[in-house]
Amino acid sequence: MLSHLRRNNPFNINDKSQLGLYDLGYEPFYQLLRITLLARITTPIKIKDYLVEDYRVLHLTHSHNKKLNILAEKHTINTPGLRNETGKQLHDVWANTILSPAERNHFKSGYWDKCLDRLTDSKLKQYLIERYY
Repeated sequence: MLSHLRRNNPFNINDKSQLGLYDLGYEPFYQLLRITLLARITTPIKIKDYLVEDYRVLHLTHSHNKKLNILAEKHTINTPGLRNETGKQLHDVWANTILSPAERNHFKSGYWDKCLDRLTDSKLKQYLIERYY
């Protein structure tokens, strides 16, 4: 099933790259890898009367979660292909280093706590602010 992805690889993993599949074992890169592969394999798909022709992978983190948002040196011990990315924003590393140029328009990222401002005033917004902000 994955063999067709060899011709149209969504990641910058090839014979010329220092990046390898083993570099994507670090969370959340591993989850983004799985989601991207699932989206690629299942698109296009027809669900009842609807044709899903394209996809977007959306990854949201909390803006204050520096342990996740910044690729730390301790996280690159087992990911040698990412050592040059230490100190960079996680979303930037994924989009600009790991994803192939053709795949980048399928990825969106942001901070879920910043999204709360877009909600209209409601009980849900107040609950989310009190619970997670």
